[in-house]
Amino acid sequence: MAEIIKTYIQQVPALRFIGKKYTEEDKVNGSFHAKWSEWFNRGWFDILEDNLIPHKEYEDGCAYVGLVCHKNTGTPEYWIGMLVSQESPVPKGFDYIDYKHNKLGVCVIFGNKDELYNDEDTYIEKLRETGFDVVECEEGPCCFFQRYGCPCFMVPDEDGNIVFDLCFYVK
Repeated sequence: MAEIIKTYIQQVPALRFIGKKYTEEDKVNGSFHAKWSEWFNRGWFDILEDNLIPHKEYEDGCAYVGLVCHKNTGTPEYWIGMLVSQESPVPKGFDYIDYKHNKLGVCVIFGNKDELYNDEDTYIEKLRETGFDVVECEEGPCCFFQRYGCPCFMVPDEDGNIVFDLCFYVK
């Protein structure tokens, strides 16, 4: 079973998320795994890594990100991309969201890939229990993101477990 192994606050600069947006209609067999495969197969992460300005003072700026936004319409959006400097140009074919908030509440999650993704409410509650005040939707898109760093996400341990971060903007 997946477990939260650590929670912490991370100070970050203003960031720009650059990526591509998807909706529920883009899911295949109930997930966005096919879209992630498309990103790797089409070299879209390479485009972002080669042409954008990374945030050197943001230590996790090289991670790939799955961003979940719940707009006021109640229709969730799922974005795939990277968080970079707000000065980064947006390559043709990509969209962006700018974030001015400077604090993330981070849940470090450990477990089997198949068990990690469907319990965001539990993670938000864990952050609140530890005193984190998660930014509410009226302050912009209500978003959280899955941060996939290397090598801990890409290289499972001997039992098939990985580590990834689930991040929420906090006050």
